[in-house]
Amino acid sequence: MINLTKGLPISSQDIIIALAAESPTFINEINSKVEFASGFPNMMYTLWGYICTYRRFPTQSAFVSFYLLVQQEALKGYDETAVTARLLRSYPSLAREIHFFQLVKESYVFNDVSYCSYDDVEGGIDFKVMLGGNTYNILCYVETPRALLFRKKKNFRHKNPIANAIDMPLDLSKGKKVGNWIVYDKAQVDLLLNKVINYAWMHYEQHPLELLSS
Repeated sequence: MINLTKGLPISSQDIIIALAAESPTFINEINSKVEFASGFPNMMYTLWGYICTYRRFPTQSAFVSFYLLVQQEALKGYDETAVTARLLRSYPSLAREIHFFQLVKESYVFNDVSYCSYDDVEGGIDFKVMLGGNTYNILCYVETPRALLFRKKKNFRHKNPIANAIDMPLDLSKGKKVGNWIVYDKAQVDLLLNKVINYAWMHYEQHPLELLSS
């Protein structure tokens, strides 16, 4: 497994800076051919392509421009405005997920925090944490009708249940505001730790004090 995050000079604050550089932009257009295309080039893989190429986190406009450039051959036959609209809508969740991963990693409250783009895209696992000898699969999403519908479809694609899954839904009214963007904050890191501790107690009979001293 290639660790895309190893050696990259990107912190949670770097992502905040990229978000703060621009206000969110959206296009009110939905094209069913674009929205439900089975062969639509994956956005998360392309985002990591940008990060590894330029060694920084992209703004929303930079991500859209990069995606349209590198995927132009695969996007032939799709309406560009509809593609752009989908990219603009998807960027906040992509940025939010990677920012939370970095925030959790920087907290040092877990024995290990890891990310695998394959597990993310193909397995629906946003990132993993290890505590007390066990690995937990973290699932991030926002509590909006559109996000919950997308999550339902995503879960349908991944037919095998995810072991040691810890759900981390974000109520957008309680997240950290960065201009008009909303991301996870330190309170959600603490909540994640509590959820993992409770899961370990229920499923592995590991005492909280044992975990916190591991």
